[in-house]
Amino acid sequence: MPTSQQSRHDRDEEKRRRRRERGVVKKKPQTGRALIALFVFIAVVAIIYVVATAPAPPPPGPVTVTDFTLPEVSASGLTGRQVSLSQFYGKVIVLQFMVPWCPHCQNMAPILRQLYSQYGPDGVVFITVSGSWSGATAGDAANFIKQYGSQWTYLYDSSGTAFNQYGVTSTPTLFIISKSKTIANTLGGEVSYAELAADLDAAIKLQ
Repeated sequence: MPTSQQSRHDRDEEKRRRRRERGVVKKKPQTGRALIALFVFIAVVAIIYVVATAPAPPPPGPVTVTDFTLPEVSASGLTGRQVSLSQFYGKVIVLQFMVPWCPHCQNMAPILRQLYSQYGPDGVVFITVSGSWSGATAGDAANFIKQYGSQWTYLYDSSGTAFNQYGVTSTPTLFIISKSKTIANTLGGEVSYAELAADLDAAIKLQ
């Protein structure tokens, strides 16, 4: 091959090599961006899962004990009876707000049943207000009562009236109400038997 042609060939090869190199360089940021996007997606999904399944915190700030009247529901459905919170003033009250599909509410059911067995005979009143979030019905509350063998008073809050009065934004939320009609403690999410029993013992001692 003549020298001039050899030089031209070398130059062409050099250009092709440089183009190939430039092509590789261009692909690296694309690959990096794809990996970053994948990591961001995985992180977002993980955060959403944690937020959706984490036990709920109690509502912020103190609340005042206010009366409400709601329809009672049993394992058979609505009973036709209206029950007011004020009917139980003067007693220690465990007031729970829940929705039947809430997994943390389901986990709390056996604990509350055990507490009711221990403290119910001593005059402590247990009231569960079942909400209508995500379309939960009185029938869903009835099935929940039947499934977990709950024997205390259940009320159905179809309009969210009581939920709003007590500032409930997540479930389960529990209020321990003293005999003097004050909030002795507010608890959010899953609570152990020992913690609730200690709160009840303290509330019973209050005058």
